[in-house]
Amino acid sequence: MNRPIFLALGLVLLILASGCVQTGHVVNSPGPDTIQKQCPASCDDGNECTADLCDEKSNFECRNVPRWGAACGANGECVNGECIEKTDNCSLEEGDGLDSCYSSLYIEPAVKSRSTAICDEISDFAYMGRCYGAVAFRTGNIEVCSELDEQKASDQCYFSYAEQKAEFFDFDEAACDGITDSVLKLQCLAFRDIVTEPVGFKYFDVWLSGDTINSYFVLKDRKGRTTVSAGTLKIFITQENDKGEETKKLYSAEITVTPEDFKETNLIGVGTEKAYILKPITADDLIEYPTENNGNFYLTFTSDSGTSLNNYHAVRF
Repeated sequence: MNRPIFLALGLVLLILASGCVQTGHVVNSPGPDTIQKQCPASCDDGNECTADLCDEKSNFECRNVPRWGAACGANGECVNGECIEKTDNCSLEEGDGLDSCYSSLYIEPAVKSRSTAICDEISDFAYMGRCYGAVAFRTGNIEVCSELDEQKASDQCYFSYAEQKAEFFDFDEAACDGITDSVLKLQCLAFRDIVTEPVGFKYFDVWLSGDTINSYFVLKDRKGRTTVSAGTLKIFITQENDKGEETKKLYSAEITVTPEDFKETNLIGVGTEKAYILKPITADDLIEYPTENNGNFYLTFTSDSGTSLNNYHAVRF
């Protein structure tokens, strides 16, 4: 065989073996559907006020999501992906000094003037919200909180308003409804228990009808308003002699009470109240029958929070 022809044939075979054709396209290369996508080595955009993400959900592309509320810089806070330095007159204070500073320089003057203009000078959103909340409480206008666009400040405004109302034993559920942060909302709703906690009996009455002892009671809160509560009710009835000395225990019971057990009832001489109507006690329910005319009906109500209330009512058998 001629040597040049042999060399040319060898060259063609070498090209074919390498997987290439004359057009220059790759042969047997992976298809586009089989290429494994990967995130870049780094998505860091150098901004501490963005969360740098990349995963399947982002189609393996970098995402730099703005952060809110995180500390940044020497004395700043992230706002929509930008570091805003705190530059008000209290921003460098710490601990108790911080509360005292914002209170004296901003919140108290804002309350006195009944204007939120001073609150707007505060760079810390939490304290700005407190300031707005104080003005809202002072003016009795919760709509003040809706003027805030920043969520952290708005939530704090509603919470502060509700907190100050609770200090005067007044619960405002609408304020709690305005809070978007779930933890802060739960803390706000807890004010209800403080406000409605019973401190005594508003009404308590016992009377006999034939051989049946009937009774009811109504609870009151710190402002004397009718309230309800979960708790435990203990009852005992005693017989006493003419000297007021206990001579016999006639009845005792312990009952678990829920707020739903208090029913709207038209009470004679009182009007409509949410009262707990006790089950009538008949002669058959007594441990012993009375042998004296005098006795006492004792009542102890202990709320689930631990408040214990006591009262008694004289009974003539």
